[in-house]
Amino acid sequence: MITIVIELVATLRNPFPSKKRVNTVEIADQLDLRQLIEFIGFQKEDIEHMVAIVNGVRVLNDYILKDGDHVFLTLPIGGG
Repeated sequence: MITIVIELVATLRNPFPSKKRVNTVEIADQLDLRQLIEFIGFQKEDIEHMVAIVNGVRVLNDYILKDGDHVFLTLPIGGG
């Protein structure tokens, strides 16, 4: 079993029933980041706009998750 902490940052829609911004999920198999994001309830269209930071490092959607990873999901913010 792989345990992942997911933290939703900024204005990102919350797909969790509890509506908590920090959640722990357990997955049976190794997943990449894209698969995890889909697993928790985001649509494929949403994923293209997200920024993911795992354990303090920005990663791509093909990052293979490891037990104990802390995933921050957010949307890029621009201004000018």
